[in-house]
Amino acid sequence: MVNVNNHYECGCSKNLTCKNGGYTNPAKCSQCICPDGYGGTLCDDVPSNSVKLTATSDWKGYWVNFGYNTQALTTNFYTAYLIINAPADKTIEVKIVEMTNFTCAYGCNYNGVEIKSNGDPRIVNPVFCCTQDDGVLNTVYTAKLNPLPIVLHQRHGSSKISINYRYVDENLSSHDKISNGYDGYRYFQ
Repeated sequence: MVNVNNHYECGCSKNLTCKNGGYTNPAKCSQCICPDGYGGTLCDDVPSNSVKLTATSDWKGYWVNFGYNTQALTTNFYTAYLIINAPADKTIEVKIVEMTNFTCAYGCNYNGVEIKSNGDPRIVNPVFCCTQDDGVLNTVYTAKLNPLPIVLHQRHGSSKISINYRYVDENLSSHDKISNGYDGYRYFQ
């Protein structure tokens, strides 16, 4: 969308200092458009319908039901977020332990779980909805983001997910920051 806005010279006279890969909303110059998993005027807050979790050095577990109270297929996704926080000098690890009532479909277009573990929060990470796929359950994902958003979406009934999470003594700042070469936004590789 940024490319389209730039091409048609849609923009604001002054750009906001948006955080976490967000950019000034050309239709409402007083707020930012935030990547999924971020919210607030400047993308420096959690989105609505979020649960904040705090990691420790030991594995902790959390499970959540999310979705609609009907089995009818809807056109609108129910979206919820898990936001895992750790001390600034730590790296978050997370693994999916259980997924219940998920519809396994190409593209996960009914429901899914996205662990935003890659360094650029604007990029969609793999979305999981099929537990029979290799590497979904009990695979440890090491995050390049802290806090770490996990996006849960559902449009066909409700699902349950169980995760384990912790932090390890790896400082993200020891990694190089790179840019995609397009807009200068820098993130951990």
